[in-house]
Amino acid sequence: MKAYGAKWHSTFSPSIRDFLIEPLKEWLTVDFIPWDASDDFPVEMNDPAIYCQFLPPPKILLDNNRKATWIPMWDSVYMRKPEWWAQIPGHIRVVAFSGQVETMARQSGHVVLRLKFFKDPGLFVPADWSKPMCLFYWNRTNLVSTAFLKKMCKALSVKKLILINRPDPGFSAFNTREIEFLNRQVRVDCISDFLDTSTLFSLLSSAHFYLAPRRYEGIGMAFIEAMCSGLCVLAANEATMNEYIEDQQNGILLNSEAFHPALNRRIVNKWRRLVDLPVFDLPENLPSLTYNQPWNDLKNIDFQIIGRNAVQSMKAGYNTWKEQKKEFYEFLTNW
Repeated sequence: MKAYGAKWHSTFSPSIRDFLIEPLKEWLTVDFIPWDASDDFPVEMNDPAIYCQFLPPPKILLDNNRKATWIPMWDSVYMRKPEWWAQIPGHIRVVAFSGQVETMARQSGHVVLRLKFFKDPGLFVPADWSKPMCLFYWNRTNLVSTAFLKKMCKALSVKKLILINRPDPGFSAFNTREIEFLNRQVRVDCISDFLDTSTLFSLLSSAHFYLAPRRYEGIGMAFIEAMCSGLCVLAANEATMNEYIEDQQNGILLNSEAFHPALNRRIVNKWRRLVDLPVFDLPENLPSLTYNQPWNDLKNIDFQIIGRNAVQSMKAGYNTWKEQKKEFYEFLTNW
């Protein structure tokens, strides 16, 4: 079966392989084809096809006889209103890897398969809690400021911060002065190079805390991997993180209140000057999460127990995911 999606997933991200190609290989060969959402590629009338992230092109949407399955991710559609969903023709089936996607798709009358993806914790090196505390954060989407990171490190008694300072397109890396600001309190291992999967996993296993890098996720492969390693994951209280994390049980959910986009630029720049940070051309560099977090509540938590609970919840979830794979295959092929 052909699956169409962004080129990114065939060059940098293994997520399509993880949630689609590998799980189905016992019954189905999925050929992933990079696609830019244009309408200029052939699709045979009777052949079922899968569309990842992007909606099927108009010629598929407008033909009720087409067999099309759409796999949207919450981080791409969270701003879409019910009216938008209602305009998607009813013959388009939906696979939902998030409860939020499932809700919107069912309300609009679509046939939906709800899945919840997990990985096998047995494939991951467990965190070593006997070592000095270490926090892992990949600055992908400017989720937090360096002042936020400094405060978090203090609250968690972190001695080392592994900082992957390689943001997604459209976002900004921390500059030298911001890294120096962090270094006043905690040792920072700053990495800006592209890392292969094995190197990334090795760094992950040397940490104890993992700050999930985005406010919204489609599935959230990275924080799932961190939980499989027994790290204590801290994440915005948004989907999909709050669909896997039970606060203070197998992870920590943070106040997800964001900076208002209309925040006066002058006020923000004044704050940055006060903490000896450079002034940027805002608002694109505004961090997503505010500094207002229940920092004191973190002081009396046994984070190692949370890490253990995370592994147990991943084990239970992985067993359920294995049972869902056949249902996934049947949903894609039975029309």
